[in-house]
Amino acid sequence: MGAGYSSDALLKNRAAATSLTLRNYNYSEYKYQAVYGRINYDIKSKYILNLTFRRDGSSRFGEGNKFGNFGAVGGAWVFSDEKFVENNLSFLSLGKLRASYGITGNDQIGDYQYLDSWSSSTFPYGGQSGLSPARAFNPNFSWETNRKLDISLELGFLKDRVSLITSYYNNRSDDQLVGQTLSPQSGFSSYTSNFPALVENKGLEFDLNTQNIKKKNFTWNTAFNISFPGNKLLRYDNLASSGDASGYEVGKSTRIIKGFKFTGVNPNTGVPEFLDVNRDGLINSAGDWVVLGQTLPKFFGGLSNEFKYKNLSLDIFFQFVKQEAPTIDWGPLAGAYGGMSNKSTAVLDRWRNPGDITSIPRATVTSTNAANIAFRNFYRSSDAVWGDASYLRLKNVSLRYDLSSLTKRWKIAASSIYIQGQNLLTFTKYNGLDPEINGFDRRFVFPINPFGSVKTSAMPVLRTIAVGLNISI
Repeated sequence: MGAGYSSDALLKNRAAATSLTLRNYNYSEYKYQAVYGRINYDIKSKYILNLTFRRDGSSRFGEGNKFGNFGAVGGAWVFSDEKFVENNLSFLSLGKLRASYGITGNDQIGDYQYLDSWSSSTFPYGGQSGLSPARAFNPNFSWETNRKLDISLELGFLKDRVSLITSYYNNRSDDQLVGQTLSPQSGFSSYTSNFPALVENKGLEFDLNTQNIKKKNFTWNTAFNISFPGNKLLRYDNLASSGDASGYEVGKSTRIIKGFKFTGVNPNTGVPEFLDVNRDGLINSAGDWVVLGQTLPKFFGGLSNEFKYKNLSLDIFFQFVKQEAPTIDWGPLAGAYGGMSNKSTAVLDRWRNPGDITSIPRATVTSTNAANIAFRNFYRSSDAVWGDASYLRLKNVSLRYDLSSLTKRWKIAASSIYIQGQNLLTFTKYNGLDPEINGFDRRFVFPINPFGSVKTSAMPVLRTIAVGLNISI
């Protein structure tokens, strides 16, 4: 920062300032080296073999850990070119089996994470600037590794008018570079290290494309895809004694949701009640949490149809997802939080009088009321506000008419008029605002585990309709 200039015309000349102050300084150096090689072996475009190898070096690791070796092997067999297939399966226009397995590395962490680094003190002491520890060092972590297996079968029928691709993938991540939780007494909240866990992501995918009708003036094409993803924590060394013990479970997804098990509303008091898992007489700790579900969809996909008649074309796309998510919070009215908000008419079924049987607690505007305390601490972190968020949505519709045949006399290269719509219809039983973004009252959060939360959204996806004219000269 410069000050004391004799004229504003000299502001770009730092030498013209009577005083200069350095406000901040940042510098980091990152070096990366790699050697890469590949061998391809191809026989008649029918038998294909691919081998790759690479050695990578990164300055983001300490001595002895800077370099890693990675590679992959892949192969393919176009069996539709075999004589026995051509002679016996004439309807099969393409048949290809391919597979690959490889290991990749990852160094995507900050620079100097392995060093015992220090920062300049913001405020001087005794007229002298000081230093303060900035990072808990760990010189022992190394490359994160990801092992990937892919197997795919490609089939084409009836001169490729029908094509089907079936794929299986299995990715295993080991030695993930993440921040490990430290006790606050250490002076640091975490340190970078290789995560002592093995995480598996696998799935099955299908992609089907068909040419249903192919005439001179009319065509109809369909595309369908569906994916079944899976996620599992296969190994976590010493999980029970780690800071992640209450958030993860070996053999289950890393995307699990934990919370309290809602057992109903007390018919005498209107106060929500929950399962005491550890039977200590209290509902106030992670010891009473159970697995409510997971944020990973069970399956998802889409269906699109394309129609074309002469100059008129119509595209329709549906999207579907089978999933779980947070739902609308039916808790006490908002007066206890100092404000007002809209509630669904479902709150009219809340507990009102002794003897009422309902799943919606009593209304209260008193923060010390037992119902309000149970709502804040347990209800909104329980399966009372967790449920099915599956949906089928008419995602896109586009109707277009090509005007080129009418406008070419005016030397216009191409022209068309169109109308497009997005998010036009949604079919769902989701008890919330929008199943795609899982949106509900933005003031509330839902815990995934002790280390994070699913933030709510204030804005669902928009329904839009657009009409336009395209002209290319």
